Amino acid sequence: MLGQKSVRAESLYFLYIDEQINLHGGLTGVLVLDKGEEALLARAWLADHAQQSIKVQYFIWSTDNIGILATEALLRAANRGVKVRVSVDD
Repeated sequence: MLGQKSVRAESLYFLYIDEQINLHGGLTGVLVLDKGEEALLARAWLADHAQQSIKVQYFIWSTDNIGILATEALLRAANRGVKVRVSVDD
């Protein structure tokens, strides 16, 4: 049950991002991500939708579940031909 709820929440969050882009196409903006799960989903969505390049900076990059999920999203992008650059200052 928990897994189904998580997948549904993730899908709704991605729909929200798509909706905001459609409503404000061509504009810049800011979306405050004050919850860790939202931030992780947003980064995954951005990596999955990147077309040319991704540049990310992290203070700490861990090999925990979050680090693995972030790595997988960036690798998916790189495998599609997106130029990926990661800077880590730990």
